[in-house]
Amino acid sequence: MANKNNKKVQPQPTKPKNKWLQLGVKVACLLGIVVAVVAYTDKKEYFVGDQTNNHSQRKWRSFYKFIDKKKDVDILCLGNSHASAGIEPYVLSTNNNCYCFILNTPGSGSVDLYYNLIEVLKYTTPKLLIIESSCVVGSGTLGKEWAKIQSIESKRGRWNQLTLIPRYLPSDDWMKAVSPTIRNHSFLLKDPDRIAFNRKFVGKEKNPSRVPLDLGRFSHGNTGLSDSILRMYDTQGSPYTRKYHVIEDETKRYIHKIYDLCQEHHIQMLFVTVPMYYRTYEAYDELCELEQEFFDELPNARWLDLQKDYDPSIYTRKAFNNEYGMAQHNTYLGMLINSYYICEYIQKNYAGVLPDRSNDPRWLKDMSSDSYFQTAHQAQDKQSVLRAMIGYYLTH
Repeated sequence: MANKNNKKVQPQPTKPKNKWLQLGVKVACLLGIVVAVVAYTDKKEYFVGDQTNNHSQRKWRSFYKFIDKKKDVDILCLGNSHASAGIEPYVLSTNNNCYCFILNTPGSGSVDLYYNLIEVLKYTTPKLLIIESSCVVGSGTLGKEWAKIQSIESKRGRWNQLTLIPRYLPSDDWMKAVSPTIRNHSFLLKDPDRIAFNRKFVGKEKNPSRVPLDLGRFSHGNTGLSDSILRMYDTQGSPYTRKYHVIEDETKRYIHKIYDLCQEHHIQMLFVTVPMYYRTYEAYDELCELEQEFFDELPNARWLDLQKDYDPSIYTRKAFNNEYGMAQHNTYLGMLINSYYICEYIQKNYAGVLPDRSNDPRWLKDMSSDSYFQTAHQAQDKQSVLRAMIGYYLTH
């Protein structure tokens, strides 16, 4: 007789698999692979564009190398291309017995100034901040998109870069800034030679070892204004017209933030206007009044205006680059002239502010590699040095 306790075990129905969960896992795995590939190609720099003129990357790599050697920046110069093409950091360093570093971003504006200063303050506290004023006036002074992306990518630390993106750019542009692979993926079809070049010469364009100590200088050479360019002023007038006589509200806000940072960290603040050829401006006196009105809002800041009433016997046509436009730059001669005037202004107005490194063996070694070190130290009269420099370039 069958055991009544032995009941037939019925098979349990299997639970239907969660198709959405499976799909989610597959998508997550796929995204993980994509992220890993993008991270790898970004690290290898396979999709970076032509970096020959990526001055931001070069300057920041030099800066990090500088501070990693436990050296301090004494004079920090910020601004757009007029800062690096208008100020000679070796002249400022040599004549003030200190370290001057230029960390400008070509095409940048006040947003970039602020976050550049924030980044510098993580490592060193300069005694004097110089801001070249052309990035303060005009429309679009918050900076160009490509300039902001270059500046973001130049900063140290991936997390640091990612946190800067929403501060610099609107949300529509975030993906461009997140990754050069994402930004330049079209190289796969349109420019495979660039990828091949990057694979062979990883990062070499970004970090040229041209000088033992790179303080951020960039010279436009010594091709002064030609007759053909000067004739354009006769036929087309001044390119920097009154419509650019504006200081944007957002620019004012960021300059005030920079000023507050300087007050907090006991940093002296100096605006410098490096000159363009005088016919570049329409009604410069009116623009000057606008700037002065704004700078008066910053009571502890000073302004050295080298544009107004400059001496044409010193700022000859050879002091200005051979270009017509509202972004005209100085030649190397013009940069030298500006820098000696800035040195003279610093020595008169900031006595005792900067450290004296003239007996520091490391500073002496760094500066001795510069061709103007001996000249500046042999001459007591800085104006005689200036005249000698001008005379040299006028005859060569």
